[in-house]
Amino acid sequence: MGAKNKKEIDLELEENNVGDKNSDAVAASDPRIDAIKDIIFGQNIKEYDAEFKKIKEYIEEQKSILETAIDSLRSDMDKLLEELRNDFDDSVKSLKDRTLEEISNLDDAKANRATLGSMLEDIGKKLQE
Repeated sequence: MGAKNKKEIDLELEENNVGDKNSDAVAASDPRIDAIKDIIFGQNIKEYDAEFKKIKEYIEEQKSILETAIDSLRSDMDKLLEELRNDFDDSVKSLKDRTLEEISNLDDAKANRATLGSMLEDIGKKLQE
């Protein structure tokens, strides 16, 4: 950059004084500061602001899309988990029923053997008499 003229130096001094006396929010909204920014940075700052605004809008849009996708996936996962729980419960119930049926069949088979054994004993006693 070239040498600064008196007006630019005065504006910078005013900016420093305004920043010291007032809050940053007030200083940021001061049109004199905007004029200083224009002098120092020129059109570039406006282009940067426009570009940052576009990027921010893009990020917000992508955030919204991702949040929607996450909600959809969460809903799908909840449904799948519920189906899995139901299938698991059905399988456990089926296995329980089969196990109880097999136990019952074993008890019947044992009872028949016991009955057969007692019948054979009775037959043996009758034959001895």
